[in-house]
Amino acid sequence: MDHHQIIRPHALAQVISAEREELQQGDMPIFRTRPGSRDLWSSTNERITDFFDEPSMALVKRRVQQLSDEDLSQQLWFIRASLATLAKEPDRVRWPSYRLTESQTVATPERLMTAARAVGDRLAALALRDAGDVSWIGLIHTHERYWSITPLGMDLYDGLPGVALFLAYLGAITQEERYAVLAHDTLTTLRRQVERCQSFITAICGFTG
Repeated sequence: MDHHQIIRPHALAQVISAEREELQQGDMPIFRTRPGSRDLWSSTNERITDFFDEPSMALVKRRVQQLSDEDLSQQLWFIRASLATLAKEPDRVRWPSYRLTESQTVATPERLMTAARAVGDRLAALALRDAGDVSWIGLIHTHERYWSITPLGMDLYDGLPGVALFLAYLGAITQEERYAVLAHDTLTTLRRQVERCQSFITAICGFTG
């Protein structure tokens, strides 16, 4: 198994027994293990042998060995984005100013299409997928002064609806199914989020809510 440890029934019965005993004594059940061990220890130092099917260190090593260049690129982006949010004194941050100048490049349909494809391909590379769901981690501007790295939400401007809309248009214009499929999966994720968060949705407008 790549993602989950297999817990053996006899070991699980020992854990339940130790947990019940500690609760009856008014203690909070705590269990620990060691990176190179398959065993588990209770807070009273009771050893439960062969609780895991393999040591956690072996599981981590196998997962690392399975990582690809795409995984490396994605993790590097997470690190760079996290560092970009570290404003120690936000009240003293000076926002850069820009001066509009005449563009020296002609925005032809071909150039625009190339740029749109590059954005779509980048979204596909950074997508987090799981059983029909797809989402992204992004930089969100909060309170007009802070940036935070967080999963995309339900806002059109900086959330899943905007990504789905862009990908759907890109798939329709290019006639490439991969963009359309990604847009459909994004919409599926969005619908599930709406169903789970109905009680928290208090506003509807053009860009947020």
